[in-house]
Amino acid sequence: RQNVDLKWRRKEKDIKRLSQLQLFLLKTVCPYLKRNGVLLYVTCTLTKEENERIVEKFLNEFKNFRLQNIADHTPQYAPFCQKGIFQTLPYVHNLEGFFAALFYKVDD
Repeated sequence: RQNVDLKWRRKEKDIKRLSQLQLFLLKTVCPYLKRNGVLLYVTCTLTKEENERIVEKFLNEFKNFRLQNIADHTPQYAPFCQKGIFQTLPYVHNLEGFFAALFYKVDD
């Protein structure tokens, strides 16, 4: 595993700062998507603040986006998907930790 000590070096303020940055990046790029466009949000972290909470905040603010099931596009990854979101967990899947959510723009 890469950076196995990262979870001990990362502070709560780092997670807050990074999650704010990630949400800012999503908000910045989403206006450039055309109708029916897709936006893939990916992280290599395991924190809910940087993953699920960002997805929730983004969808609450941008009503013209929907979460699309990643397994519909990549069926081979279906075992790693729950509620349409892709996630690998080192302690479950014996893989690096990754998170991915696919957003679909329904309207301008």
